[in-house]
Amino acid sequence: MKQILISDELNTGEMIKKIRAEKNITMQDLSEASGVSISAICRYEKGARVPNMGTFDRLMKAMGADVTIVTK
Repeated sequence: MKQILISDELNTGEMIKKIRAEKNITMQDLSEASGVSISAICRYEKGARVPNMGTFDRLMKAMGADVTIVTK
């Protein structure tokens, strides 16, 4: 599993979209694997909403991403 560092450079929605694109995962596949609705994933990726930590963790696990959040 590739470790991904999140910093202030990318918001959570951008990170979700970037990882999903890198792994060639459709929103439909991510939705089914994580239990998060397609509409919610879409809103997260567009920056209209921010997932809570539990939801973010489910999304990352569903994509096989090991995420470390770096804060200042």
